[in-house]
Amino acid sequence: MWVEVVQLQAGTRFVGRLLNEPHYLDGIHAGDLVEFGPEHVIGLDAPADEVGYDREAWVAMNRRVLRSRQRPGRLIWNSAAKCWYAFVGDEDEAEREDGSDFDWAGLDELVDRFPELHDVFSSKETRGAWDYDPVAQRYDVIPFSS
Repeated sequence: MWVEVVQLQAGTRFVGRLLNEPHYLDGIHAGDLVEFGPEHVIGLDAPADEVGYDREAWVAMNRRVLRSRQRPGRLIWNSAAKCWYAFVGDEDEAEREDGSDFDWAGLDELVDRFPELHDVFSSKETRGAWDYDPVAQRYDVIPFSS
């Protein structure tokens, strides 16, 4: 079901207007107002200027991240290639350099799976790596030395 958020309630609860006709639920219809929380959200649809990054952009990901659906431990913006690289975080130099261990995924797919990546992809800080801090449950920028 697609919902347009029309009101933010206390905490993290929302009220939204249903944009389509539900096929598996009785009693609610397109145009009805529904209350929901973040646990009900599977994905977002918003213009690039609203989300703060190019929603059509891609990230080259270590296949171990894709296969295991494990959160990337490190992300790096490659300005020459104009794309992000996502690593498990324990790769040695040979594995990082071996392009056969990587595959492509969309930024939106990763943000839907790991919402904390929104802050990375929408940041204006592109000189450096971003490492995941499991204690703080966020990504922190690690500046490259000049």
